[in-house]
Amino acid sequence: MIRWEKQNGVGIATFDSPHGNMIDIIDLQSLKSLLSQNVESLDGIILIGKDKVFCTGMSIDPLNSLKSFQLLDEVLLQLYSLEVPLVVALSGHCIGAGFLMLCCADYVISVDNERMKCGLPEIKLGLGLDQMMTFLLLHNLPYYIAKKLLYSGDYVSFHHLQTWGIIDKIVPQDSLMEQSMNYLKDIQSKKTSFIFCKRQLRRRNQNIMHSLFTNGCYKELSNLYINL
Repeated sequence: MIRWEKQNGVGIATFDSPHGNMIDIIDLQSLKSLLSQNVESLDGIILIGKDKVFCTGMSIDPLNSLKSFQLLDEVLLQLYSLEVPLVVALSGHCIGAGFLMLCCADYVISVDNERMKCGLPEIKLGLGLDQMMTFLLLHNLPYYIAKKLLYSGDYVSFHHLQTWGIIDKIVPQDSLMEQSMNYLKDIQSKKTSFIFCKRQLRRRNQNIMHSLFTNGCYKELSNLYINL
């Protein structure tokens, strides 16, 4: 389930589901609906997970895998295309779909947790990423690192994410939300220039991702799942 609330002009989406805050097709529909509302009037959006876990992936509907992957791509494209600042408050494990949502963020604040697992372990189950997901990954990581993640499916630590520049700041668990709100508060004095610069940075990639989605890149991934 996705819990949605507004605090001081900031939208907060909390992953709150059994089994490590895994999302399913209903959660994706809910998040898609939330992001389709007038979110551009907000000062920013924070994604966070309940109980020291961010998101450990997506539960695929075995009767409708095509819709599952289509919705995931839609939500990723929505998150990447947001004009307002998007903060991921990394509260713990960040796996599969959670890792891809992390790649959409403008700013990532993480807890200091040596046991945190991040990555794309679905690779070891015979799955992969579609073209749009792969493009998103390459937007965040150098080719040789993205290749290692995609070919191995191994977990990486939050230290790796910090070294690679994905994590911007590490804070204690009890100040994660406060620090996320402070970042968005600091942005407000330069929000107009932030939005302008974000458009310039992302417009080309956004257009490419939209084209890949429109061409149905998620269908290949669905076929791969069906044939497992």
